[in-house]
Amino acid sequence: MVATIDRSADLIRAGVNGGGWVAPENTAQPATPDFSQPASPWSPLGAISTDGLTEGFSQDQTEVLAWGQLTPIRVLATKKARTFKVKMIETSRDAVRSVFFGVAASTLTPDASGNSSISESGTPARDLRAWLFDVIDGADVERIYVPSGEVTNRADVQHHNNDVDGYEVTVTAYPDADGNVAYRLYTGQAAAS
Repeated sequence: MVATIDRSADLIRAGVNGGGWVAPENTAQPATPDFSQPASPWSPLGAISTDGLTEGFSQDQTEVLAWGQLTPIRVLATKKARTFKVKMIETSRDAVRSVFFGVAASTLTPDASGNSSISESGTPARDLRAWLFDVIDGADVERIYVPSGEVTNRADVQHHNNDVDGYEVTVTAYPDADGNVAYRLYTGQAAAS
């Protein structure tokens, strides 16, 4: 007898496309069941590098052992962190500059000569925002909503003539009033049993 394994290619997703948006902290998740472009106050992060979105799952734990036993009888989670990393390549976009340098987008309004400026503080304040990421494979879309997140790491920016500039950030998600760090919405999936 040959074992039969139920498989369906329709249930396999590749994150071939996607996007990101940012808004003030605790901005409600967009009510867009068709996964269209979210409206203001959501601002697009523009083009993302071919590295796409990297989700980080970090957890520290402690194994509890009982006297006379060599295997754990319980595992305690002592830390759990969720992160999202993207490299934004539309570095002339106000929302991207705002996110990368941790300044309000409203401060980037051009002056009479058409110039805008950023003053980087040596002691920056916290910059909590809401984040939205779409991962797309044809009609299969996963939308990830982070009501409260903060840029906790910025990669070095390399200015050279064989690639475009990019602002790579890692966003750490924090618990909301319900204790959740992220919400996921899915569409376009084939029915599975």
